Amino acid sequence: MKKKCSIAIFSTGLAIANSVVYASESDLLNSNITEPSIPTIEVSKISSGNRFQAVDIADGKTIYVSGTNSSVYKSDNAGESWQQVNSPGKHDKLQYRDILIDQDKIVLMSAGVKDQSRVYTSLNQGKDWKLNLIGKQESDFYDCITNAKGETWLYGDSKDGMLTVFSAEQNASGWKKETLPFKANLNEGGFASSGTCINSNSDGDIIVGTGNTENPRLLLKKHNRDWQSITTPFKGGEAAGVFSVQLKDSNVYAFGGSLKEKEGHAVGYKYNLTSNNWQPLPKLPLLGAIYGSALINDSILVSNPQGVALLHKGEAKWQVISDLNIWALACHSSFCVGVGADDTVIKITNI
Repeated sequence: MKKKCSIAIFSTGLAIANSVVYASESDLLNSNITEPSIPTIEVSKISSGNRFQAVDIADGKTIYVSGTNSSVYKSDNAGESWQQVNSPGKHDKLQYRDILIDQDKIVLMSAGVKDQSRVYTSLNQGKDWKLNLIGKQESDFYDCITNAKGETWLYGDSKDGMLTVFSAEQNASGWKKETLPFKANLNEGGFASSGTCINSNSDGDIIVGTGNTENPRLLLKKHNRDWQSITTPFKGGEAAGVFSVQLKDSNVYAFGGSLKEKEGHAVGYKYNLTSNNWQPLPKLPLLGAIYGSALINDSILVSNPQGVALLHKGEAKWQVISDLNIWALACHSSFCVGVGADDTVIKITNI
């Protein structure tokens, strides 16, 4: 089932979808602000009764999304049509909160307490699946996965005072527990909101954002080096901290906030690995915490249940481009895809 419509953001700042006003034409005329580019958003409802929480774009045409009720869907034509993938664990109604695609290989991660946390792998586009990793204790909770130089890495909530990091080579089958050179902070974990609490760059470096502890931090592993702990300016506490991270060259883009402070603005920072300096990004128009983020060229996209915001390089303000409930984002060279509540997939072009 698929329902589709397109949304264009016009120069007056009016969003046709749900009539959200971003800025009036007179505001733009009475200022020296250059009008931002005009993204186009195509909205699709591709299933029934699901909330999508992860998305990966394999190439310019192949897109996979996953979410509640063990749901996995695939598009072979850049989102024009979608097919349901034969996914594992259907009877358990798992929440597939992260998905990675590498040619014919699919790695699925579900989040939940104990055996609700799992990692499945398919080497033939979802025809057959193998269970590779599963939680065995109540304290086991997986948060997110990433690929880095042929290896798959998983981050989960801390356990017995130790940080939870697993790694696997090639086919994501032989998982091993990593021992980090420092212990976990009290209750330290991650946020399984979009599959982006761990990320990597083209050099094979890995970055993790932590939270739910007094002092949220970044965990950095440079390729072929040991892990480092980096202090952040993010406020800590229950359900607060770093939710989503992106790593590009020597820059980390970190986003988060607090699920408890729903009227407070979500926050974003840029951290340079060379200078070791934190730089606050412009004030975010979304409240609470950022769930997902993505980079495309020199622009940044962030999302949460309040919508999607876009920041172009050099601009002083974020542009709200959607008020749909979007949890996760991913970008290719010319477009981005967001997924979220009510079976929704959006494709963003003309960014």
